[in-house]
Parts: sequence; C-alpha cells; structure tokens
Amino acid sequence: ARKIISSDTFTEAEQELMEPYKIYPPIYSAICGIIYFFTGDLDGAPKIYHIIFSSALIVPIFLISLRLYGKETAVISSLLLTFLPALSTTIYYSVRHVSFNFFLYLSLYFIFVGYLKNKIKYYGLGGFFLGIAYLIRQEVLVIVFAVLLVIILKGLLENNKRFKDIFKKALVFICLFLPLFLFSSVYAYNSTGKWSLGGDKKWKYDHFMTGQGIIDGVSNNVIEHGYKVYGSAEENNNSILTAIKKNPKAYISRVIKNFKILMDVLPSPTVVPFYLYLFMGIAFFEALGNSDQLKRSIIFIATVISFILLWTIVFFVQAKQLVPIVPVFAVWIAHGIKLTQDKIRVKNPKKIFVYLPSIVTVLSLAIIFVTYTKAISKDIPRETKVIGEWIKSNTSVSDLVIVPKEWFDERFYLQYYSKRKVRCEFPENL
Repeated sequence: ARKIISSDTFTEAEQELMEPYKIYPPIYSAICGIIYFFTGDLDGAPKIYHIIFSSALIVPIFLISLRLYGKETAVISSLLLTFLPALSTTIYYSVRHVSFNFFLYLSLYFIFVGYLKNKIKYYGLGGFFLGIAYLIRQEVLVIVFAVLLVIILKGLLENNKRFKDIFKKALVFICLFLPLFLFSSVYAYNSTGKWSLGGDKKWKYDHFMTGQGIIDGVSNNVIEHGYKVYGSAEENNNSILTAIKKNPKAYISRVIKNFKILMDVLPSPTVVPFYLYLFMGIAFFEALGNSDQLKRSIIFIATVISFILLWTIVFFVQAKQLVPIVPVFAVWIAHGIKLTQDKIRVKNPKKIFVYLPSIVTVLSLAIIFVTYTKAISKDIPRETKVIGEWIKSNTSVSDLVIVPKEWFDERFYLQYYSKRKVRCEFPENL
C-alpha cells in the first residue's frame, strides 16, 4: 500500500513485497493505500479497512434478511454478524475477506431483488459488484457459476421456457461482470505474462500432485524442493485440471479427505459454534413445508453449495476459507431463533422469555469472541521491530536479506520495518 502511494505500479509493489510467484488482486492494497494516504498510519490501515467493511456487511445482510424473512430476523442476523467468531476475528488471519464478503453480499442482494421482481437491471448491478468482489478474491468465480445456473433454472421452470428472457438476464449479468474480470486478467497478462492475478498456482498444483498443501504454512513439498517453487512461468502454469487429469484417484481421495475436514471445521467455535446449527435446522424444517420460501432462498442455497463443492473441498479447508458462506448461515440461524421465539411468544408473551433465545445466543457468542480474540491477538513481537530496524541501518536498499526458515511467518514484518527485500532460506540453501 505504501509503495502504491509512492507512485510505483501495483505489480512492482507486489513483486517487491511478496514472493516472485505471487501477485494478488488489487482492491485490498489500493484501499489500504488510500487509507494510509489520508491517515499516514500504515500499521492502522488494515484495522480501519476491517472496521469499515465488517460494519458495512451488516447493510446487505439486513436487507436480505428483511426481504426473505422480515424485520425481526433482520435485526437478529445483524446481531449475529457482530459476534460470530468467523466474521469478527478475520482481521487476525485474513483482512481481505471482510471486503470480499461485503461486495459479494451486496451483489447477492441485487440478484435476489432481481429474482423477486423479475427485473433485468438488478442482475446487472449484481454482476458489477461480483466483478468488484473478483478484484479482491478470485473464488467468486464459483458464485458466478451458481448465479448463472439459478437464472437459467428459474427461467426454465417459471417462464414457460422463454429463452429470450433467460438470455437477456444472463447477458446483462455477464456484461457487467466481464469488464472488471477482463481488467484484472489483461493487466495481469501484460504485467507478468499470466492471465491470473492469483499467483499461487504452483502451490495449488503441488497440493494435488503430492497431497500436501499450504495449510500449515510452508508445505513439505516446498521445503523439499526449495526455490523450485519460484520456477519458470511455464512450470507455474500447471493448472488444477492438469493435476486432476494426471491423477484422478489422488484428486478423489483429496476431495473426500477435505470433506471430512470440512465436517470438523464448520461446527468449530472459530466458524459457527455447533449449537447454532439447531436453529438453522429449525429454519430449514420450516422451509421444507413452504415451497415459496424455499424458492426465494434458492440463490443463497446455490451460493453455499457451489462454494463448498467447487472451491472448499477442491482446494483446502481452513476456517478463513469458509468466511464467505458464514453470513448466509447467520441469516438462517437468525430465522431459526425467530421461529423459536414465536413458539415461546404463544405460550408466554412476556418479553424477557420471548427474547431469551436471542439473549442467550448473543451472550454465548460474546464469550467465545472475547476468549478467542484474547488467545490469538498479539502485537508484532518487539524483537521483530528491533531486528528490522537493525537490518535497515546495516544494509543498503539494493540488498536482498535472507532469513532462516524459522522466520517464515515474521519475514513480512522484517520487510516492513527494514524497507528491504526479505526472503526465507530453505534447506538446500543452508
């Protein structure tokens, strides 16, 4: 972000600060650069970024809940967004997800309105905001697939197979998404010779071929082969499809293993605590007896299913990778709580009893939030700052600083404080 404000191009800034094979989409760095420009506080820029977009996420989720289930569910879902660990603690492991979530659900809101009102312009707005989400995280492509599928199926089932109407909606949606998609892809190709700004293709490829991934930091495969991970453009252009074609059995085995991990991670305290799924079950049980409500929810069901099937279990399962589907869960959980409160309201109309499910849920999430954030939040170690400043005083700007592999996680802090290029040393280089 600092280098972008200093008039370097995005590619130059990313190539200097990150490993040579990584170039990330630009929105996060650009917005942090703007915040830094106005505040002069680069350390605080990601925190301000997190506050802005995590607060803004409440708006589309409230509007979606309001149209889907009514005001009471909308209020409860907004409260859940504030305390669900997967959303409230993302600043500690992936700040990008908060803005990705905001633009993703803003897009889904407009698509949902287009679905309800059967108006093409809302599909266009949905496509545009999905394009912005793509400039933050590229997994949005699986959501694009889900939306197109819903448009086609809705048209076939409800419009008497009026293909012209289906084609118009799909075309407007894609035409508003495509310019932003092409902007990043063409820029990436002109700058690097690759069509994708997501630069960890080689690691994803090795993840399939060796059964080892980056879930624990540096994979065994990377350590074993050292700097081969930074190989040629041709080597790094191996795709996941190539890996599946070469070893389909390994791919199927990997998917099954990831699905088992998913079943362990989803109900964990860091994503959605297991007891909240009881409320989600209540919401789904009601929907099964209400075909209209089930139809209205189809875009969100399709989003969750496509994200899990086409992204999560295909690559790797981490709590932060599930953050994009948690807001949908919050809406369904909120509706389950609302239905429970309706049952209580019939038997005992006193407010303290009626709202007990909401009060207990929010308090329990607040306890988990406080406990979890205390466990994971920590300042940058003082010694990292001291060493970074020492490196700056004892090296020149053109120097490349090599640190031991034990400093893999701290290398970016050293890079920031030293204003030097810092790389991690692998065994073959010792």
